[in-house]
Amino acid sequence: MSLGRLSGFAGCIYIDGTHSGDFDVITPQASMTFTTLTGLDQDGNAVNFLVTLNIGANAIEAGQVITIPAGQKITSIVVAGGTGLAYTRV
Repeated sequence: MSLGRLSGFAGCIYIDGTHSGDFDVITPQASMTFTTLTGLDQDGNAVNFLVTLNIGANAIEAGQVITIPAGQKITSIVVAGGTGLAYTRV
């Protein structure tokens, strides 16, 4: 997804700690690592996006974009280090 396509989103929040909500995209502003990145699939089943997206303990660098499959939502974010923005679709 290009950053230009983010214009169709409902808005974003600054993330640097623990957050909950319904998020679809994360864009790091600085190198980010996560303790928790979980959510729900289209059937309401719990998903650990650190595992399914193969992020694990790896740092996500500024300029990279974390997206999830359509119909799924990130509902819990715990940032271990770094800062970023989390976006919600309209």
